[in-house]
Amino acid sequence: MREIDKKITIKELIEQYPFFIEYLLKRGIHCIRCGEPVEDMLEDSFKEKGFGEAGIEFLIKEMNNIVKEKKEYDPAAILHKLNCEVINVFSQSDSMQDDGMDMSICYINDETKEIKIGMANHHAVIFNKGEAQILEGSIFSIGGTISALRDVVYTNHVLKIEDEISLYMFSDGFIDQVSDKKDSKFGMTRFYEMLKSVQGKPMAEQSQILSESFYSWKGSKKQIDDVLVFGVKM
Repeated sequence: MREIDKKITIKELIEQYPFFIEYLLKRGIHCIRCGEPVEDMLEDSFKEKGFGEAGIEFLIKEMNNIVKEKKEYDPAAILHKLNCEVINVFSQSDSMQDDGMDMSICYINDETKEIKIGMANHHAVIFNKGEAQILEGSIFSIGGTISALRDVVYTNHVLKIEDEISLYMFSDGFIDQVSDKKDSKFGMTRFYEMLKSVQGKPMAEQSQILSESFYSWKGSKKQIDDVLVFGVKM
């Protein structure tokens, strides 16, 4: 994971180290409240709260020490902690949203040759020598009214790293995009078939094909959501 520095954004920080939500809130940085500038760099956020250069350097050093002490790299554990923190913060502010945050976290361990994937209301796809395996995540998002009312459990998929393995994690923006020709969504089945059709091609070429497919499908229709497809070949 990335070491914390002045240029890391609030969004990047919380995605990697969710246990810093409370830390930032205590310092006046309401990093996950609706409308807050989560794309701001950590340095700018601290400056806005009156911290000088020396204070910022001290805080960043302190945060990196906290990371070393926490040593939390388990995706399911991170999702669980983030869910608890988000629920706690929004419960205190009486601004709990109906919809939570969907996300996937992947940890690749080069020493044990294992991949751990934890998902909150997401799916992932693994291709092993051309054969597809769909990985189902938890049905619960991070935060939101449903996750706040139930004893939410997030689990990991643990996979061995072998030759010719490709992993894909993605948001639902591609799948939910409506076409200007058919007035229907791209859909999960069409998305899986597209991923299968690009197997064996270099990742850069796969990215180009997916991008062209998306814009061809969308046509003149408005893009309805953020689109992210993350693929890695091992």
